[in-house]
Amino acid sequence: MGAKSAKHSLESQTLQQLRKEVDFSEAEIQDWFSEYVSRLPKGETELTRDEFKNVYNTIFYGDATQFSEHVFRTFDRDGNGTVDFKGIIADICKMCSNTY
Repeated sequence: MGAKSAKHSLESQTLQQLRKEVDFSEAEIQDWFSEYVSRLPKGETELTRDEFKNVYNTIFYGDATQFSEHVFRTFDRDGNGTVDFKGIIADICKMCSNTY
């Protein structure tokens, strides 16, 4: 499973760092974070590959397993088998800005 002790709001320092890195407002980052945390197993701060696939399959119709595997590999930059919020939000921002 992922790392321990999930929080329900971003620390101010983390939020300010993300504001410099992504093209989302503080409110948007907090909304994304709240959604991310709501999908985490209790006490976790990162999603495993299987947890990520389960979330992905609840968002899309049909079986998105193969596509979610590809997305997970993209988000799991260090190859440790988990994805964290900061990595996901940075990649989402890049995809939205079409500079990925």
